[in-house]
Amino acid sequence: MVQSTILKMTPAAINVLMTGAGAPGAAGILKCLHSKPGITIIAADANSNAVGRWLNGDSAGVGFEKVPPAHDANFIEQMLSICERRNIQIVMPLVTKELIPLAQYKRKFEKQ
Repeated sequence: MVQSTILKMTPAAINVLMTGAGAPGAAGILKCLHSKPGITIIAADANSNAVGRWLNGDSAGVGFEKVPPAHDANFIEQMLSICERRNIQIVMPLVTKELIPLAQYKRKFEKQ
């Protein structure tokens, strides 16, 4: 009889920046990501009272970043700053208007 052994590995810490914390799908995504060990979520939105700020389990706002709207001239620099300061490995945009600017500056994000 052959026995298989399943190794229980502790996942490496992953820091995720999820934008659009006020988007309709944000609550479900936060719930799913919170159920996974080793994942730290930083929620971001242009609205400092976005529901994702409060659903991210952080009433003090430590797990939240206010970002300018995607059309703002400072959007990319602000996002890069957050990624560097928070050691972000994954950017998960939930706002459609953010996709183009983020894609245009993909290489800058990869260098961080």
